[in-house]
Amino acid sequence: MGLPTKLPREKEGYWLTKDNKLIMMHGNMTATSYKITNFFLWKALQENKLDDLKVNGATIVRECGIKDTNYTKILLEECKRVALTQISVLDDDNNWKIRQIIPSLTYEKGILSADINPKIAPYIQGLTKGFTKNDYAKINKCSSYSGMRMYEVCNSWYRTGFAYYTVEEWRKLLGATKKSYEKFPLFRTRILEPAINTVNKQTDLHIEQEYIKTGRKTSHIKIRIHRKSDIPEDVIQPEEVKVKDNKINSPEDAKVTNSISLNLQELDCAAKMHEQYNISLTIAKKHVKEKGLLYCTAQMQYVHDIVKQQKVNNVGGYLIKALEEDYAGMKQKQYEAYAAEVAEHKEVADWNHEIATQQSLFYQPGRDNDEGDLVEQILNSNQSLANMYREMSIPDRCIARWMEKYPSPLMLRVAKSLKNTGGITTEYVSACLKAAAGM
Repeated sequence: MGLPTKLPREKEGYWLTKDNKLIMMHGNMTATSYKITNFFLWKALQENKLDDLKVNGATIVRECGIKDTNYTKILLEECKRVALTQISVLDDDNNWKIRQIIPSLTYEKGILSADINPKIAPYIQGLTKGFTKNDYAKINKCSSYSGMRMYEVCNSWYRTGFAYYTVEEWRKLLGATKKSYEKFPLFRTRILEPAINTVNKQTDLHIEQEYIKTGRKTSHIKIRIHRKSDIPEDVIQPEEVKVKDNKINSPEDAKVTNSISLNLQELDCAAKMHEQYNISLTIAKKHVKEKGLLYCTAQMQYVHDIVKQQKVNNVGGYLIKALEEDYAGMKQKQYEAYAAEVAEHKEVADWNHEIATQQSLFYQPGRDNDEGDLVEQILNSNQSLANMYREMSIPDRCIARWMEKYPSPLMLRVAKSLKNTGGITTEYVSACLKAAAGM
């Protein structure tokens, strides 16, 4: 499915839609070269083509924030870096492929021209599921490449509420490819935490990091994601999570153990934690009593799967953190969020299909089928209502179909609710009308 010839409202802003696989790419660029790349991807969406994309060099200098007096030299160096950069991106079969986003750039007489790699087209065009729509202007506010990548990754996981990856995966996502960054303290202080600070200071997101340890080594990083409009201004950054000792063998523990009453299945679960994971029976019983049998069983299964994949020095301590932080539940939340995202994108895809197949909606047998006249006739029947939707940059054909399909009071109510709302698209208005009509 290709792009429509005209993008409603997108022409007024910097909306850049990417497949989530492209967002999760592995690559290393500078902030300026990444801004140039994103600008031409946005340009390709606006003009619905991949080659011979032209822009005034002064526009790129302004968009990228190049303030050096010798900006032409800097621009040419960054364009050269863009053309030489290769990224690793997943294809439809979940295999990693090496790609160039923009293999060709030309700067002549103050005009910069670019060609997008056709193999990148499936990651930006005709998307119906698994994509994220970013405001390119907000990405551009980030002053570092790692900050821009952190914002894109976190924004794609905003619905879930967190992004959870191994330390190694975070290195690849943020472009920390130098060998020195294999040392976690250096990666944390020079790449990760500056990227988090950039997102918190320069974008509409507020994120918090949590370091998850496997034994004594930090193995995973969980980034909690919020919109600044949804949280108080003063947010305390969490300290690094440390696994407490999983042994309690004091005389007081025995009294606590005896006071905890469990049924036979719960006792078996606690005994399994104690025998197989070397956890104090007191702690095991306490978790089973507080969390429940099914919850504890799920966490043990999660840890069992992790241990089969990688070496865990302190399995008992890792299980305790899994019980406290619901490691198994993270995967379930991701599945639920993905299902919600698929449902939302399916509605958009259905709308696109409806647009493609409803071209004969105004056909009336036995009459001259002049669609333009009929559209105009329908719009003239309630010009004030039609003008409200025209102000949202909705095409007349869509407005006419809606006016035939939905009652005027319902359309008026929806139009008033969307007044002064930015970034409105035809698909979004259609979804609002369907929701209001209970369809």
